[in-house]
Amino acid sequence: MVTNLKQVRNVDSSFCLDTLGKDEKGIIDLGVFFCQGGSSANQVFSWSNIYELRREDLCCSGSSTVGARVRMHHCSGSKSEKWSHTKGGQIVHTESGLCLDVSGVNNGEFPLLNKCDSNKQGQKWEFRTYTSMYSDNSNSR
Repeated sequence: MVTNLKQVRNVDSSFCLDTLGKDEKGIIDLGVFFCQGGSSANQVFSWSNIYELRREDLCCSGSSTVGARVRMHHCSGSKSEKWSHTKGGQIVHTESGLCLDVSGVNNGEFPLLNKCDSNKQGQKWEFRTYTSMYSDNSNSR
């Protein structure tokens, strides 16, 4: 279950993960844009209890190719949709072991999957909570 909506922010830049306003009915590339401080629906993501980085029905999906973009498509439960967030802040694609990286990326472009390097600031991410999506209303009758 998803309990919070998050803004996924690179700690070194002003970039947040973003859909860049693309039509989310099909497959799109995950983008980055200057963080909007909670005012942009394009920057609302969630972290599921089965390790998916997702936006509503779309999951981020990676590959084992260094330098590849992350794709977003309807969640299927595939191994390519699994991620981890390390104590050091890296978002790691579980299947490939590659990290989400914005080093050298400009506003409105696309984060890439690169070899993990704990010293690269472009690979350090934090999740900032927007709001609780669900509440227990079972006692409020």
